[in-house]
This record gives sequence, structure tokens and C-alpha cells, in this order.
Amino acid sequence: MGYRSEVGLVFQIEDFEEKLGHASKEIHDAVRDLLDHADSDEELLGEGSDEHYRLLHWTDIKWYEAEYAAMKWLRLYLTLMPSTSSFIRVGEREDDVENHRGDAYDLPFHLRLSHRVTW
Repeated sequence: MGYRSEVGLVFQIEDFEEKLGHASKEIHDAVRDLLDHADSDEELLGEGSDEHYRLLHWTDIKWYEAEYAAMKWLRLYLTLMPSTSSFIRVGEREDDVENHRGDAYDLPFHLRLSHRVTW
């Protein structure tokens, strides 16, 4: 079974593709596979610009950066490119939330965390 998370990721496509192009074939293929298995995947155009963004969402994923090369690479990308990406991960525990926006406040699309009561 394992520990599950909900994850959202937004990035500027051209920048992301350029960085991924420098990765090894193993990492490149692992990242592509991870992105291909997102529950939601949308391409968005920045308002008033020609920059294209990709929004991905996983509702129930084992997000283990220590074990999966693709997740390690994405963490590195987020760290190195804080102005073109945004990331939120919410784990099963109430206090397990990661919100990595860096200085991405100028992104045309933002991930937001909302709390709700469900039954």
C-alpha cells in the first residue's frame, strides 16, 4: 500500500524541456513516464505572452524522492528554476504539506492549497 500524496506541479514548458534534454536517458525516460501517468495534464498559455505552461496533478501517488530518480530530478529542477515552476504536495498526515513556489509569484498560474471537510 504505502504512503500516498496528492501532488500538483506547474512549469514553463520550453524551459523544462531544455533542462530535461541535458538529463541522462534513464532520467529522461523516468521523468516522461511519471508525467505521462498524471491524473490531470493540461497545457496552458500565459495571458498576454507566448509562454506555454504545463499543469500536472496526481491524486494518489507514492511520492518518494529518495527512491525514485524522476522525483529526485524534479526536486532539483524546482530548486534550480524557482521562477518558472510551482509545486505542492499534500501527504496523508494533516501536517505533511510541501509548498515550493520559490520566487514564482509572477507565474500566470498558481497552485493553491485549500482545506475542506469531506465525509
